[in-house]
Amino acid sequence: MIRDCDAARIGTLMLVAAMATIVPLALFGAAIAASDVRITALDCASHPRRIAIQNKGDAAQDLTGWKLMSDKPNEVFDLGVVGTVEPGVNFYVFNGHTAPLVPEQVGGEWIYGWNPSEVYDPSLFVLDENGTDFIRLRRFNIVHQHDRVRARPVNSP
Repeated sequence: MIRDCDAARIGTLMLVAAMATIVPLALFGAAIAASDVRITALDCASHPRRIAIQNKGDAAQDLTGWKLMSDKPNEVFDLGVVGTVEPGVNFYVFNGHTAPLVPEQVGGEWIYGWNPSEVYDPSLFVLDENGTDFIRLRRFNIVHQHDRVRARPVNSP
């Protein structure tokens, strides 16, 4: 026979068990929704080369552990310097000649330099005009987060 205090204890234990299941699932869902950071554009012909990135998620995203990687193993840009990106916010990574030497804000959007240089040096480019390069957006603390965008030559009129 179950007494009133036993019933209350059982009810409390059932509630705790339910919360232990629901809360991690809710947090996991929020983490997935928050990690929708995407490369939205590549310009592999301009000086500097330009990579546009946007947080398309519905929550702020800390970019600690995120990297941009080119097709060559030594071409890696640590996005941790960007910090936290709010939902809907764009930022840019410029590469090579005339890329900013230090992060700068233009029109409310941040631009970061990857292999920046004040002089023209094609060896610093991580994207070539021939369309054989690619850029990957990787989140290293979650293995499955991966976005790969192939660079394509720009058609001239």
